[in-house]
Amino acid sequence: MSHVGRAVRRREDPPLLRGAGRFLDDLRLEGLAHVVFVRSPHAHARIQASDLEAARKAPGVLAVVSAAELDPFPALGTLRPIEGMVRPPMPFLAADVVRAQGSPVAVVVAASAALAADAAALAWLDYAALPGVAEADASLAAG
Repeated sequence: MSHVGRAVRRREDPPLLRGAGRFLDDLRLEGLAHVVFVRSPHAHARIQASDLEAARKAPGVLAVVSAAELDPFPALGTLRPIEGMVRPPMPFLAADVVRAQGSPVAVVVAASAALAADAAALAWLDYAALPGVAEADASLAAG
């Protein structure tokens, strides 16, 4: 039996079309916490200083974690490296240098998603922008 070119009836459609769908964010579990990552606005930059105290003191915040608190954890590795493949370090949180825009630099854990987002906005980081590279071949050049 081929389904190519034919409409497929899906069980999940009727509740979604009636507005009765359930999503992960609809679940309310006892002790549930929400996480928001503080991310770098720079594609390549050195983190010169940070102050996370305002985020730590924000209402509903359970924890604010930076790379310094994750020091014992090794960087993520590649599961199946290919011979000759360049494997850049993949830290959970950037400590000194960010190498991509959106790299996580801190984690805020709070009682709600809104409180976590508000606290993450209070995190202060001072970056010194470094030159970026937009082409793969140039990224492999010396320096």
